[in-house]
Amino acid sequence: MELMISRGELCSALQEIDEILADVEQVDLDEDEQHELLERRAFVLRSLGQLR
Repeated sequence: MELMISRGELCSALQEIDEILADVEQVDLDEDEQHELLERRAFVLRSLGQLR
């Protein structure tokens, strides 16, 4: 069965990735904060992978 995704959902997921990457680039994040942001990014990417 093919899963349908709306353009809005895709844009929202891509925006989330952009925000996460921007946050990770900040040098003042501690290791726990960096780990949390990278986990969020991985979750979004996995979710996008399931939408194909």
